[in-house]
Amino acid sequence: MCVALVRVSCFALGLTCLTIGAFAQVNMKLTGVGQGNVMAGVYTSPYTGTVDGTPTTIICDDFADDSFMNESWSANVSTVANLGATKWGSNQQQYDAAAALSIQLLGTSNATQMGYISYAIWDIFDNAGVQSWLGSSNPIYTTAYNMAQAALSQTYAAGSFSNVLIYTAIPGTATGCPNGPCPVNSPQEFLVVKTAEPSAQALFAVYLSSLVGLIFIFRKRVAAR
Repeated sequence: MCVALVRVSCFALGLTCLTIGAFAQVNMKLTGVGQGNVMAGVYTSPYTGTVDGTPTTIICDDFADDSFMNESWSANVSTVANLGATKWGSNQQQYDAAAALSIQLLGTSNATQMGYISYAIWDIFDNAGVQSWLGSSNPIYTTAYNMAQAALSQTYAAGSFSNVLIYTAIPGTATGCPNGPCPVNSPQEFLVVKTAEPSAQALFAVYLSSLVGLIFIFRKRVAAR
């Protein structure tokens, strides 16, 4: 029971275990473990992958299943704002909390903080699994559990996380696992935080500001002459 994260068993073997209705169906591949951060024998989010060939930062919300380096699979896509056939059902509060923590995770470069947040996201959906792995007296578990409970206790406005996508693997589509066929429940479910595209007005303002700056510099140069 390794996870998009590599538990000690997988880590020791040198395997990179990491570890949506649906609006679309995509092809995914796990290509890396991000910065390679490990906490309690598990690679922590974010990881790197491709979605229909496009390099993408992915965050695992699934401590129950396994994913492997260079594993490819088909996935259904949902948004947190409009849950579809996700792995953990349609509990809006859980996915809202996981989305909030995912955004927080991507906002830090501290490896330890990334680890705590990763475990907090896993704890939201699989407290028993996380507690069993870490032990209830482990400070990592205590910190992650408190983070998860704090996120779950918040009130989120409807549609707050329309920019967060959920990629849920379609059973039986995974290929590329080491040592034979991929496990039935592989790979894990992943979250992706999409960066909002700048509006046309915002882009125009940037271009205008740049143009004004160039004119100002040109005038200064002329005056200097």
